[in-house]
Amino acid sequence: MWTIFMMQWKRLLKQPFVVLTFFGLTLLFVTFLGQSQTTGKVGVQTYTNDLSDQAYTALIDELNDSDQFDFRQSDRTTVEDRIKNNRLSFAVELNDASFSFLVGQASFSQPLVREYLTEVYQEKRWLEANDLTASDLNDYIPLETTSVDTAGDSIQYQTQVVVGMTLYFVMYTVLFQMMSIAEQKTDGTWDRMMLSPVSKMKIFSGLFLYYFLIGLIQVGLSFLIFTQWIGFSFGDQYGLLLLSISLFLISIVALGLMLVSLVKTPQQLQAVIPIVATASAMLGGAFWPLEFVTQPVLLIFSRVIPIRYGIETLSDVIVRGASMSELVLSYGFLIALTVLFGAIGLFFLERKHN
Repeated sequence: MWTIFMMQWKRLLKQPFVVLTFFGLTLLFVTFLGQSQTTGKVGVQTYTNDLSDQAYTALIDELNDSDQFDFRQSDRTTVEDRIKNNRLSFAVELNDASFSFLVGQASFSQPLVREYLTEVYQEKRWLEANDLTASDLNDYIPLETTSVDTAGDSIQYQTQVVVGMTLYFVMYTVLFQMMSIAEQKTDGTWDRMMLSPVSKMKIFSGLFLYYFLIGLIQVGLSFLIFTQWIGFSFGDQYGLLLLSISLFLISIVALGLMLVSLVKTPQQLQAVIPIVATASAMLGGAFWPLEFVTQPVLLIFSRVIPIRYGIETLSDVIVRGASMSELVLSYGFLIALTVLFGAIGLFFLERKHN
């Protein structure tokens, strides 16, 4: 076991480029996306079809009471042109009693804007139903603040960016490290290892421990740097953080073992890994919240993707301070996927060897 384990580390020291590349990409993407979610106000382009200029301006002024958003006046033609040219993710049509979105592509800020506008329009409808104005409401109920607090949602989406991108790139690191098994299968080294006096359990244990540790080190270093670099807080539930990361990495190692068992050449594995990793990130919530995925079939597929549960458990621990009992279901899914992928991988590796 330890011989196999040390051999993998020696191989890494000779060829560290892949690991260093994905570690650097993690820092680059998370720093860029994470800071963009927390610096300054979120700009929101708006237009209207039925409001007068005076009413439109008054509504924009009311919406800009928020410390989180900067609503700007525009027109439908302009925003449609910007969306078509990928210069704008979405715009909002403001009417007297309702609002709607004109969406070009998914954006992390859209759910925050939707929640804020819903609060504002609900208050407007309540005031109109009771024949009151905002000043009347202040006379009845003294208020210390006049803006909707969306800080919690901002933290939620920043957490999703930090955690999602970190787990996405660590998937690449772990899976590409398994290229060595595919190469050994091709040149016959794998068969000689299986026929050696060393037990198969020790061989798989040594490989598993190496892949697990290389992923754990990358995630740990990334999280440590993020606390210093962008001032991100991961909370104080370090035990649950470690457990969530560990179960995710174990499932990814099992997934990699299954992929290695199904391909015949290193070239095939090299082509499969980006497809599996990127599709997993898209369906698992690493690139955008799962709320943006509306197709039932895609949501069903997301149930068998480890990164979904990795993001959910880590986000719940970081943002809500979730307890062990609240995470049992997600942990159960990760363990079940580990058993499923691992069983398939071992079955086909043993079958081909025999």
